[in-house]
Amino acid sequence: MMFLSRLERFREIRRFRRICFSSFLLALILLAAGICVADYSVTDLMQDKKGINIVSVERREESLEINVLNCRINLNTKYINRDFEKIKSAVGKFITGR
Repeated sequence: MMFLSRLERFREIRRFRRICFSSFLLALILLAAGICVADYSVTDLMQDKKGINIVSVERREESLEINVLNCRINLNTKYINRDFEKIKSAVGKFITGR
């Protein structure tokens, strides 16, 4: 069994931490690159468009469509707009004092 001095032991610990952090960062970069490549391919095949559409937001007349990895979420903004107009008019009345 080999005994390391205090300096060498902590130097090895720092080196090990650096290696762990680097491998974790590399794994995250590879994961992100893989998701981007897969999304690019699926978008090209399904929609005949070139580009990465992992998250996209599209505004329609009375709704907002949020696309996350081709899962669509439709939000009806009619009620939000109506309530926003009520708040805006109330604040306007408060400021003008009427």
